[in-house]
Amino acid sequence: MISAHLTIDPHFVVGPINRRLFGSFVEHLGRCVYDGIYEPDHPTADEEGFRQDVIDLGDITTARGTEQLLALWVRLLGTLGTPRFQFKIVR
Repeated sequence: MISAHLTIDPHFVVGPINRRLFGSFVEHLGRCVYDGIYEPDHPTADEEGFRQDVIDLGDITTARGTEQLLALWVRLLGTLGTPRFQFKIVR
């Protein structure tokens, strides 16, 4: 049996971490990134080119909730027999 021991020092900092490093994954599918969340010429774009009218899903904790949609999607696919359905999120 292999075992390991790990000691972590939370006060040891290598360097600053950009908050955008950890979060939901966005893939270049269709126009998800360009003409989607990143559009420098859009009227609502900030100084970095990201649109402000797109919902920010938050950090890694929110990504965990989003992952659960996959299980729901697979179940609906099996039940409906087609991937042609949509989610509507209501606040």
